[in-house]
Amino acid sequence: MKKIITSVSVLIGVLAASAAMADGADKVTLCHVTGSGTNPFVVITVNKNALPAHLAIGDFLFPPSGDCANPGGPGPLPE
Repeated sequence: MKKIITSVSVLIGVLAASAAMADGADKVTLCHVTGSGTNPFVVITVNKNALPAHLAIGDFLFPPSGDCANPGGPGPLPE
């Protein structure tokens, strides 16, 4: 299941990055993975040419949820 979620997340990231680049944007905002247990992500903005290198090390596009720790949003409501 984790592989599916990771694959879908990467695909969404690549598609969103492609859309941003098509608009002529020179910069993209990412969640940079730090490896820290207390501060696992830092929001950074990089040149679009650096995007492939950042995606290769586990960074991902800043999500619409606005929360790197929970990129999919709050999740389902409890029943």
